[in-house]
Amino acid sequence: MVVSCYTFVFEHLGNYFVFNSLSKAFLEVGIDIYNAILEAQKQNTPFNMQMLNADVLDWFKNKRIICDSVEDERRLCREIIIGNRNVDAFRHITIAPTLDCCFSCFYCFEKGQRKKKYIDSETIDAIVKYLQKQDTVQSIHITWFGGEPLMAIYQIKEFYDKFRSNYSGKYSSDMITTAYHINLEVINILKSIELSEVQITLDGLETTHNLTKRTKDCTNVYKKIISNIDLLIAEMPELNVVIRVNITKKNAHEFVELFQELSVRYSNKRVSIVPGYVVNSGNMHLCNLFDTKECGIHSLELWNKHRIPTPWILYNDKTECAIRNPYSIVFDSEGFTYKCWEKLGDVNFRYGKVTSEGNITILNKEVLDDALYGEDPLHDENCIQCSYLPMCFGGCPSRRCETNNKINLCTSHKDMIKEWLTAYYDWKNSK
Repeated sequence: MVVSCYTFVFEHLGNYFVFNSLSKAFLEVGIDIYNAILEAQKQNTPFNMQMLNADVLDWFKNKRIICDSVEDERRLCREIIIGNRNVDAFRHITIAPTLDCCFSCFYCFEKGQRKKKYIDSETIDAIVKYLQKQDTVQSIHITWFGGEPLMAIYQIKEFYDKFRSNYSGKYSSDMITTAYHINLEVINILKSIELSEVQITLDGLETTHNLTKRTKDCTNVYKKIISNIDLLIAEMPELNVVIRVNITKKNAHEFVELFQELSVRYSNKRVSIVPGYVVNSGNMHLCNLFDTKECGIHSLELWNKHRIPTPWILYNDKTECAIRNPYSIVFDSEGFTYKCWEKLGDVNFRYGKVTSEGNITILNKEVLDDALYGEDPLHDENCIQCSYLPMCFGGCPSRRCETNNKINLCTSHKDMIKEWLTAYYDWKNSK
Protein backbone atom coordinates (compact mmCIF):
# COMPACT_ATOMS: atom_id res chain seq x y z
CA MET A 1 0.00 0.00 0.00
CA VAL A 2 1.05 3.61 -0.59
CA VAL A 3 0.48 6.91 1.14
CA SER A 4 -2.59 8.65 -0.26
CA CYS A 5 -2.09 11.65 -2.53
CA TYR A 6 -4.47 13.47 -0.15
CA THR A 7 -2.37 12.81 2.96
CA PHE A 8 -0.34 15.59 4.57
CA VAL A 9 2.11 15.34 7.48
CA PHE A 10 3.67 18.11 9.52
CA GLU A 11 5.39 18.84 12.82
CA HIS A 12 4.28 21.45 15.36
CA LEU A 13 6.09 22.20 18.62
CA GLY A 14 7.56 18.71 18.80
CA ASN A 15 4.24 17.01 17.98
CA TYR A 16 3.59 15.14 14.72
CA PHE A 17 0.35 15.17 12.77
CA VAL A 18 -1.32 13.50 9.81
CA PHE A 19 -4.22 14.96 7.83
CA ASN A 20 -6.16 13.55 4.90
CA SER A 21 -8.08 16.04 2.78
CA LEU A 22 -10.46 13.41 1.39
CA SER A 23 -11.59 11.77 4.64
CA LYS A 24 -10.84 14.89 6.75
CA ALA A 25 -9.07 12.63 9.27
CA PHE A 26 -6.70 14.60 11.49
CA LEU A 27 -4.63 12.87 14.13
CA GLU A 28 -1.47 13.08 16.16
CA VAL A 29 1.06 10.31 15.57
CA GLY A 30 4.42 9.24 16.91
CA ILE A 31 7.63 10.33 15.26
CA ASP A 32 8.25 6.86 13.84
CA ILE A 33 4.95 6.84 11.91
CA TYR A 34 5.49 10.45 10.86
CA ASN A 35 8.92 9.59 9.47
CA ALA A 36 7.61 6.49 7.72
CA ILE A 37 4.88 8.47 5.93
CA LEU A 38 7.29 11.27 5.06
CA GLU A 39 9.86 8.83 3.71
CA ALA A 40 7.30 7.00 1.58
CA GLN A 41 6.10 10.32 0.13
CA LYS A 42 9.59 11.61 -0.63
CA GLN A 43 10.83 8.37 -2.15
CA ASN A 44 7.52 7.47 -3.79
CA THR A 45 7.74 4.00 -2.29
CA PRO A 46 5.20 1.72 -0.54
CA PHE A 47 4.34 2.49 3.06
CA ASN A 48 5.92 0.20 5.66
CA MET A 49 2.83 -1.46 7.11
CA GLN A 50 4.90 -3.66 9.45
CA MET A 51 5.14 -0.83 11.98
CA LEU A 52 1.37 -0.64 12.56
CA ASN A 53 -0.69 -3.08 14.63
CA ALA A 54 -3.83 -4.51 13.04
CA ASP A 55 -6.27 -1.99 14.55
CA VAL A 56 -4.19 1.06 13.61
CA LEU A 57 -3.61 -0.36 10.13
CA ASP A 58 -7.37 -0.78 9.60
CA TRP A 59 -7.96 2.77 10.83
CA PHE A 60 -5.33 4.14 8.44
CA LYS A 61 -7.01 2.30 5.57
CA ASN A 62 -10.54 3.41 6.51
CA LYS A 63 -9.46 7.02 6.87
CA ARG A 64 -7.64 6.88 3.52
CA ILE A 65 -4.25 7.75 5.05
CA ILE A 66 -2.87 4.86 3.04
CA CYS A 67 -4.42 3.24 -0.01
CA ASP A 68 -3.89 0.63 -2.69
CA SER A 69 -3.00 3.19 -5.34
CA VAL A 70 -2.99 6.93 -5.94
CA GLU A 71 -5.16 6.51 -9.03
CA ASP A 72 -7.77 4.66 -6.95
CA GLU A 73 -7.89 7.61 -4.57
CA ARG A 74 -8.26 10.13 -7.35
CA ARG A 75 -11.00 8.00 -8.86
CA LEU A 76 -12.77 7.83 -5.49
CA CYS A 77 -12.52 11.60 -5.11
CA ARG A 78 -14.12 12.09 -8.52
CA GLU A 79 -16.88 9.60 -7.66
CA ILE A 80 -17.68 11.42 -4.41
CA ILE A 81 -17.85 14.80 -6.16
CA ILE A 82 -20.06 13.47 -8.96
CA GLY A 83 -22.30 11.71 -6.43
CA ASN A 84 -22.82 14.90 -4.47
CA ARG A 85 -23.65 16.79 -7.65
CA ASN A 86 -26.51 14.41 -8.38
CA VAL A 87 -28.14 14.19 -4.96
CA ASP A 88 -31.88 14.55 -5.58
CA ALA A 89 -33.35 13.79 -2.14
CA PHE A 90 -32.50 17.25 -0.83
CA ARG A 91 -33.49 20.60 -2.33
CA HIS A 92 -31.75 23.88 -1.51
CA ILE A 93 -33.91 26.59 -3.03
CA THR A 94 -33.03 30.28 -2.84
CA ILE A 95 -35.84 32.80 -3.26
CA ALA A 96 -35.41 36.55 -3.63
CA PRO A 97 -38.93 37.89 -3.08
CA THR A 98 -37.59 41.26 -4.18
CA LEU A 99 -34.33 42.77 -5.39
CA ASP A 100 -35.36 46.07 -3.84
CA CYS A 101 -33.16 47.35 -1.02
CA CYS A 102 -33.02 50.48 1.10
CA PHE A 103 -29.21 50.53 0.87
CA SER A 104 -26.68 50.81 -1.94
CA CYS A 105 -23.47 49.20 -0.66
CA PHE A 106 -20.43 49.78 -2.87
CA TYR A 107 -19.58 46.07 -3.04
CA CYS A 108 -23.07 44.84 -3.93
CA PHE A 109 -22.96 42.48 -6.92
CA GLU A 110 -26.58 43.32 -7.78
CA LYS A 111 -25.85 46.95 -8.64
CA GLY A 112 -27.61 47.86 -11.87
CA GLN A 113 -29.80 44.74 -11.66
CA ARG A 114 -32.21 45.87 -9.00
CA LYS A 115 -35.92 46.19 -9.63
CA LYS A 116 -38.47 47.40 -7.15
CA LYS A 117 -40.70 44.52 -8.20
CA TYR A 118 -42.04 42.20 -5.49
CA ILE A 119 -43.06 38.60 -5.90
CA ASP A 120 -46.78 38.25 -6.61
CA SER A 121 -49.28 35.53 -5.69
CA GLU A 122 -49.11 33.93 -9.14
CA THR A 123 -45.33 33.49 -8.93
CA ILE A 124 -45.61 32.19 -5.36
CA ASP A 125 -48.19 29.62 -6.53
CA ALA A 126 -45.93 28.57 -9.42
CA ILE A 127 -42.90 27.96 -7.19
CA VAL A 128 -45.04 26.05 -4.67
CA LYS A 129 -46.34 23.86 -7.50
CA TYR A 130 -42.79 23.27 -8.68
CA LEU A 131 -41.78 22.06 -5.22
CA GLN A 132 -44.88 19.84 -5.02
CA LYS A 133 -43.77 18.05 -8.18
CA GLN A 134 -40.41 16.99 -6.73
CA ASP A 135 -41.33 13.37 -6.07
CA THR A 136 -37.93 12.22 -4.84
CA VAL A 137 -37.45 15.02 -2.33
CA GLN A 138 -37.06 14.13 1.34
CA SER A 139 -35.94 17.49 2.67
CA ILE A 140 -36.26 21.11 1.53
CA HIS A 141 -34.23 24.09 2.67
CA ILE A 142 -35.08 27.61 1.57
CA THR A 143 -32.76 30.59 1.79
CA TRP A 144 -34.52 33.95 1.74
CA PHE A 145 -32.36 36.37 -0.17
CA GLY A 146 -32.62 39.75 -1.85
CA GLY A 147 -32.28 42.70 -2.23
CA GLU A 148 -33.59 42.96 1.26
CA PRO A 149 -35.99 40.06 1.90
CA LEU A 150 -37.60 41.71 4.94
CA MET A 151 -39.01 44.36 2.61
CA ALA A 152 -41.18 41.51 1.28
CA ILE A 153 -42.05 39.96 4.64
CA TYR A 154 -45.76 39.57 3.83
CA GLN A 155 -44.98 37.81 0.57
CA ILE A 156 -42.63 35.48 2.47
CA LYS A 157 -45.46 34.68 4.87
CA GLU A 158 -47.84 34.04 1.98
CA PHE A 159 -45.35 31.69 0.36
CA TYR A 160 -44.76 29.78 3.58
CA ASP A 161 -48.47 29.32 4.32
CA LYS A 162 -49.19 28.02 0.82
CA PHE A 163 -46.10 25.82 0.73
CA ARG A 164 -46.57 24.28 4.18
CA SER A 165 -50.24 23.53 3.57
CA ASN A 166 -49.11 21.19 0.80
CA TYR A 167 -45.83 19.87 2.21
CA SER A 168 -45.42 18.06 5.52
CA GLY A 169 -41.90 16.76 5.03
CA LYS A 170 -38.60 17.86 6.55
CA TYR A 171 -38.09 21.58 6.11
CA SER A 172 -35.78 24.35 7.26
CA SER A 173 -35.00 27.90 6.22
CA ASP A 174 -32.57 30.72 6.75
CA MET A 175 -32.38 34.37 5.73
CA ILE A 176 -29.72 36.90 4.73
CA THR A 177 -30.69 40.40 5.79
CA THR A 178 -29.47 43.81 6.91
CA ALA A 179 -31.92 43.60 9.88
CA TYR A 180 -32.93 47.21 9.20
CA HIS A 181 -36.65 46.34 8.98
CA ILE A 182 -36.91 44.15 12.07
CA ASN A 183 -39.71 45.00 14.49
CA LEU A 184 -42.17 43.04 16.62
CA GLU A 185 -44.57 42.43 13.73
CA VAL A 186 -41.75 41.13 11.52
CA ILE A 187 -40.45 38.93 14.33
CA ASN A 188 -43.88 37.37 14.83
CA ILE A 189 -43.89 36.44 11.16
CA LEU A 190 -40.34 35.05 11.38
CA LYS A 191 -41.48 32.88 14.28
CA SER A 192 -44.24 31.43 12.12
CA ILE A 193 -42.16 30.44 9.08
CA GLU A 194 -39.75 27.97 10.71
CA LEU A 195 -36.69 30.17 10.38
CA SER A 196 -33.69 28.47 11.97
CA GLU A 197 -30.91 30.95 11.18
CA VAL A 198 -30.49 34.53 10.12
CA GLN A 199 -27.34 36.15 8.77
CA ILE A 200 -27.10 39.86 9.46
CA THR A 201 -24.52 42.04 7.77
CA LEU A 202 -22.56 44.83 9.40
CA ASP A 203 -19.88 46.91 7.72
CA GLY A 204 -17.54 47.71 10.58
CA LEU A 205 -17.74 49.94 13.62
CA GLU A 206 -20.46 52.56 13.91
CA THR A 207 -18.88 55.32 11.81
CA THR A 208 -17.72 53.01 9.03
CA HIS A 209 -21.01 51.15 8.93
CA ASN A 210 -22.97 54.37 8.63
CA LEU A 211 -20.77 55.51 5.75
CA THR A 212 -21.59 52.32 3.84
CA LYS A 213 -25.25 51.93 4.75
CA ARG A 214 -27.20 55.17 4.69
CA THR A 215 -30.89 56.03 4.40
CA LYS A 216 -32.89 59.23 4.41
CA ASP A 217 -35.06 57.86 7.22
CA CYS A 218 -32.35 57.13 9.80
CA THR A 219 -29.36 59.19 10.86
CA ASN A 220 -27.64 56.27 12.64
CA VAL A 221 -28.27 53.00 10.84
CA TYR A 222 -25.74 51.14 13.00
CA LYS A 223 -27.55 51.89 16.26
CA LYS A 224 -30.87 50.96 14.71
CA ILE A 225 -29.57 47.60 13.49
CA ILE A 226 -27.91 46.77 16.83
CA SER A 227 -31.17 47.64 18.57
CA ASN A 228 -33.05 45.40 16.13
CA ILE A 229 -30.63 42.52 16.77
CA ASP A 230 -31.20 42.97 20.52
CA LEU A 231 -34.96 42.75 19.96
CA LEU A 232 -34.68 39.72 17.67
CA ILE A 233 -32.55 37.80 20.16
CA ALA A 234 -34.86 38.68 23.05
CA GLU A 235 -37.94 37.53 21.16
CA MET A 236 -36.39 34.50 19.39
CA PRO A 237 -33.67 33.16 21.72
CA GLU A 238 -33.67 29.80 19.90
CA LEU A 239 -32.71 31.43 16.60
CA ASN A 240 -29.13 31.11 15.38
CA VAL A 241 -27.84 34.59 14.56
CA VAL A 242 -24.72 35.04 12.47
CA ILE A 243 -23.38 38.58 12.38
CA ARG A 244 -21.27 38.81 9.24
CA VAL A 245 -18.94 41.78 9.29
CA ASN A 246 -18.15 42.66 5.70
CA ILE A 247 -14.53 43.69 5.68
CA THR A 248 -12.10 45.06 3.14
CA LYS A 249 -8.47 46.01 3.59
CA LYS A 250 -9.74 49.46 4.45
CA ASN A 251 -11.82 48.47 7.49
CA ALA A 252 -10.24 45.10 8.43
CA HIS A 253 -8.51 46.69 11.44
CA GLU A 254 -11.94 47.35 13.00
CA PHE A 255 -12.97 43.71 13.20
CA VAL A 256 -11.17 42.90 16.46
CA GLU A 257 -12.76 45.77 18.37
CA LEU A 258 -16.19 45.02 16.92
CA PHE A 259 -15.86 41.30 17.66
CA GLN A 260 -14.94 42.00 21.27
CA GLU A 261 -17.74 44.51 21.71
CA LEU A 262 -20.41 42.24 20.24
CA SER A 263 -19.08 39.17 22.05
CA VAL A 264 -19.64 40.92 25.37
CA ARG A 265 -23.03 42.26 24.31
CA TYR A 266 -24.28 38.84 23.18
CA SER A 267 -22.47 36.66 25.68
CA ASN A 268 -24.26 33.32 26.25
CA LYS A 269 -26.56 33.97 23.28
CA ARG A 270 -26.81 31.94 20.08
CA VAL A 271 -24.81 34.54 18.23
CA SER A 272 -21.62 34.14 16.21
CA ILE A 273 -19.58 36.99 14.78
CA VAL A 274 -17.59 36.20 11.65
CA PRO A 275 -15.58 38.17 9.11
CA GLY A 276 -17.09 38.38 5.66
CA TYR A 277 -14.20 39.01 3.34
CA VAL A 278 -15.23 41.10 0.35
CA VAL A 279 -13.37 39.41 -2.49
CA ASN A 280 -12.99 40.61 -6.06
CA SER A 281 -15.29 38.37 -8.07
CA GLY A 282 -17.66 38.40 -10.99
CA ASN A 283 -17.98 41.90 -12.44
CA MET A 284 -16.63 43.53 -9.29
CA HIS A 285 -13.10 44.85 -9.61
CA LEU A 286 -12.57 47.24 -6.73
CA CYS A 287 -9.48 48.26 -4.86
CA ASN A 288 -8.92 47.40 -1.19
CA LEU A 289 -10.57 43.99 -1.57
CA PHE A 290 -9.07 40.66 -0.50
CA ASP A 291 -7.87 37.79 -2.61
CA THR A 292 -8.33 34.27 -1.25
CA LYS A 293 -4.79 33.95 0.10
CA GLU A 294 -5.18 37.21 2.02
CA CYS A 295 -8.39 35.89 3.58
CA GLY A 296 -6.43 33.00 5.05
CA ILE A 297 -3.60 35.20 6.25
CA HIS A 298 -5.99 37.60 7.97
CA SER A 299 -7.91 34.74 9.61
CA LEU A 300 -4.65 33.30 10.95
CA GLU A 301 -3.73 36.70 12.33
CA LEU A 302 -7.07 36.97 14.10
CA TRP A 303 -6.36 33.69 15.87
CA ASN A 304 -2.64 34.01 16.50
CA LYS A 305 -2.74 37.58 17.74
CA HIS A 306 -6.22 37.95 19.20
CA ARG A 307 -7.48 34.40 19.81
CA ILE A 308 -10.51 35.01 17.61
CA PRO A 309 -11.59 31.79 15.87
CA THR A 310 -13.08 32.26 12.41
CA PRO A 311 -14.75 29.76 10.08
CA TRP A 312 -11.43 29.62 8.22
CA ILE A 313 -9.69 27.77 11.07
CA LEU A 314 -12.68 25.67 12.08
CA TYR A 315 -12.84 22.10 10.91
CA ASN A 316 -15.63 22.31 8.33
CA ASP A 317 -16.30 19.47 5.93
CA LYS A 318 -17.33 21.57 2.94
CA THR A 319 -18.97 20.35 -0.24
CA GLU A 320 -18.88 21.64 -3.79
CA CYS A 321 -20.96 24.70 -4.64
CA ALA A 322 -24.61 23.82 -5.22
CA ILE A 323 -24.39 25.40 -8.69
CA ARG A 324 -23.27 22.01 -9.96
CA ASN A 325 -26.44 20.33 -8.63
CA PRO A 326 -29.27 20.47 -11.20
CA TYR A 327 -31.88 20.64 -8.44
CA SER A 328 -30.47 23.74 -6.75
CA ILE A 329 -32.30 26.83 -8.02
CA VAL A 330 -32.31 30.56 -7.35
CA PHE A 331 -35.67 32.23 -8.06
CA ASP A 332 -36.11 35.96 -8.47
CA SER A 333 -39.35 37.84 -7.77
CA GLU A 334 -40.66 37.21 -11.30
CA GLY A 335 -40.01 33.47 -11.24
CA PHE A 336 -36.91 33.58 -13.43
CA THR A 337 -34.30 31.00 -12.47
CA TYR A 338 -30.55 31.30 -11.96
CA LYS A 339 -27.83 29.02 -10.67
CA CYS A 340 -25.70 31.55 -8.79
CA TRP A 341 -26.65 34.14 -6.15
CA GLU A 342 -24.12 36.56 -7.59
CA LYS A 343 -25.89 36.53 -10.96
CA LEU A 344 -29.33 37.23 -9.52
CA GLY A 345 -31.16 39.88 -11.53
CA ASP A 346 -28.73 39.79 -14.45
CA VAL A 347 -30.77 38.90 -17.56
CA ASN A 348 -27.66 37.41 -19.16
CA PHE A 349 -27.63 34.65 -16.53
CA ARG A 350 -31.29 33.71 -16.47
CA TYR A 351 -31.61 30.18 -17.68
CA GLY A 352 -35.31 29.53 -17.20
CA LYS A 353 -38.64 30.54 -15.72
CA VAL A 354 -41.21 28.71 -13.64
CA THR A 355 -44.58 28.31 -15.35
CA SER A 356 -48.02 28.55 -13.73
CA GLU A 357 -48.12 24.73 -13.86
CA GLY A 358 -44.94 24.49 -11.77
CA ASN A 359 -42.57 23.49 -14.55
CA ILE A 360 -39.24 25.13 -15.41
CA THR A 361 -39.15 26.35 -19.00
CA ILE A 362 -35.55 26.53 -20.19
CA LEU A 363 -34.84 29.89 -21.80
CA ASN A 364 -31.06 29.67 -22.12
CA LYS A 365 -29.61 26.18 -22.10
CA GLU A 366 -26.08 27.47 -22.65
CA VAL A 367 -26.19 29.39 -19.36
CA LEU A 368 -27.51 26.32 -17.54
CA ASP A 369 -24.93 24.00 -19.10
CA ASP A 370 -22.11 26.40 -18.24
CA ALA A 371 -23.16 26.40 -14.59
CA LEU A 372 -23.55 22.63 -14.41
CA TYR A 373 -20.64 21.48 -16.56
CA GLY A 374 -18.54 24.46 -17.65
CA GLU A 375 -14.82 24.50 -16.81
CA ASP A 376 -15.30 21.32 -14.79
CA PRO A 377 -12.32 20.82 -12.41
CA LEU A 378 -12.73 17.08 -12.96
CA HIS A 379 -11.55 17.74 -16.52
CA ASP A 380 -8.70 19.99 -15.42
CA GLU A 381 -5.47 18.07 -14.98
CA ASN A 382 -4.09 20.65 -12.55
CA CYS A 383 -7.10 20.13 -10.28
CA ILE A 384 -7.12 16.36 -10.68
CA GLN A 385 -3.49 16.18 -9.58
CA CYS A 386 -3.99 18.61 -6.67
CA SER A 387 -4.05 17.27 -3.11
CA TYR A 388 -6.44 20.08 -2.13
CA LEU A 389 -9.21 19.12 -4.58
CA PRO A 390 -11.38 17.49 -1.88
CA MET A 391 -11.28 20.81 0.00
CA CYS A 392 -11.90 23.38 -2.74
CA PHE A 393 -13.50 21.35 -5.57
CA GLY A 394 -11.84 23.58 -8.11
CA GLY A 395 -13.10 26.80 -6.58
CA CYS A 396 -16.10 28.91 -7.51
CA PRO A 397 -17.77 27.46 -10.65
CA SER A 398 -18.94 30.89 -11.79
CA ARG A 399 -15.43 32.32 -11.64
CA ARG A 400 -14.04 29.28 -13.43
CA CYS A 401 -16.43 29.98 -16.31
CA GLU A 402 -15.45 33.65 -16.52
CA THR A 403 -12.45 33.49 -18.83
CA ASN A 404 -11.32 36.97 -17.86
CA ASN A 405 -11.60 36.40 -14.13
CA LYS A 406 -9.83 33.15 -13.26
CA ILE A 407 -8.69 34.51 -9.92
CA ASN A 408 -9.28 33.42 -6.36
CA LEU A 409 -10.11 29.88 -7.46
CA CYS A 410 -7.88 27.80 -5.19
CA THR A 411 -8.76 27.34 -1.55
CA SER A 412 -7.17 29.86 0.79
CA HIS A 413 -5.87 26.85 2.77
CA LYS A 414 -3.58 25.89 -0.11
CA ASP A 415 0.06 25.95 0.88
CA MET A 416 -1.05 26.97 4.38
CA ILE A 417 -2.30 23.63 5.60
CA LYS A 418 0.18 23.44 8.46
CA GLU A 419 -0.76 26.93 9.62
CA TRP A 420 -4.48 26.12 9.33
CA LEU A 421 -4.36 22.81 11.19
CA THR A 422 -2.05 24.04 13.94
CA ALA A 423 -4.43 26.96 14.51
CA TYR A 424 -7.33 24.50 14.67
CA TYR A 425 -5.33 22.26 17.04
CA ASP A 426 -4.57 25.22 19.30
CA TRP A 427 -8.22 26.30 19.24
CA LYS A 428 -9.44 22.82 20.21
CA ASN A 429 -6.96 22.64 23.08
CA SER A 430 -7.97 26.09 24.31
CA LYS A 431 -11.64 25.18 24.77
